[in-house]
Amino acid sequence: MALILVVEDDRLQRFAAVQALSKAGHQVLEATDGQTGLAMAQSHHPDLLVCDVMMPGLDGYQVLAALRSDPTIAGTPVILLTSLAERTQVRQGMNAGADDYLTKPFSFAELREAVAALLAKSEVHQTHAQQTLVPKLVAAMDAQKHNLSTRYEHQLAAELNLRWNAAEASAGERHYPMATVALIDVLGTGVAELASRLGFSAVRQALQHARDVQYVFGAKHLTLQGERLMAVFADDESRPVHDAALRAARAALALAGTRPVAVAAGSSAPAELTHTAAVVLHSGPITALQLGDPLHAGADDVLLSGPALAEADMLLDLCRTQGWRMACSQAMLQELGAAATLGDRTTLASHELEGGPDGGLTASEFLGLA
Repeated sequence: MALILVVEDDRLQRFAAVQALSKAGHQVLEATDGQTGLAMAQSHHPDLLVCDVMMPGLDGYQVLAALRSDPTIAGTPVILLTSLAERTQVRQGMNAGADDYLTKPFSFAELREAVAALLAKSEVHQTHAQQTLVPKLVAAMDAQKHNLSTRYEHQLAAELNLRWNAAEASAGERHYPMATVALIDVLGTGVAELASRLGFSAVRQALQHARDVQYVFGAKHLTLQGERLMAVFADDESRPVHDAALRAARAALALAGTRPVAVAAGSSAPAELTHTAAVVLHSGPITALQLGDPLHAGADDVLLSGPALAEADMLLDLCRTQGWRMACSQAMLQELGAAATLGDRTTLASHELEGGPDGGLTASEFLGLA
């Protein structure tokens, strides 16, 4: 099993985390403060780090920053533990490079599920890289990834400050010649059934969790398309070309494969109701009619139109049929270029589509960013 490092100054919380992970079969190291935890990460190279946010000395954000700046351990998946439920704290951790977070108190099952999901995602990426990438390509993509990540983090921080501290001045109709559409099946089960068995609060919290992830990565607009959540990412004059596609892809990676209903309802939720989220990424021209506050756009605040919306809906149906967690259209792959790591590919012929493009729709399983 995996080698996991737990960094937590609270003795009881640390004991609980170590026990939960040890019983799951993992080898667990523990540190009582951030400085010790960072040193152990550098010497032991754990497969995953579970780190508290509020600690004396180096706090969780400082440990995360030091981890990401060290090339030998920069790719280590990180779960932050926080008792600060405010969204600003969640955004701060995700912006700093955390892969997931848990709010204390958390159950053993929640911690084990979060760890298992990140380890599985890391294994998929590592296996694909070992099988398909030659050393020169790895070196080139590492350099590109470093440059893109550095530029992205600065721009994302500026965007978050703008988006969450002041409402956008723009209103009315906006046309995006090329925008990225992320269509998300958050619930996996009809709202009526979920609400009758778990309550509307669980449905609302599951959708809010998915919305928060999209906002963190700079979605311009969010709205509900039936029971599916749609996010629109668009470049503007302050951003480089294709930045919207990269942000949408990162948001998809942060959400796909998680179980939003389980996050909202807790371990008591029946397994048949806690489906994994599925995300499809598509690109095309979009027109947005802003009806309300652009800072917190909801289903009643923005009206979206464009052929890419219906096409994304068809692609998400295809994604679910194929059993994929994420899928990309050909248009989206043109935006991502060589940064996309792909799996299988399939095509819906034009005669299988109602109102789709004449040439049909081709989708590829999206596994991650190289």
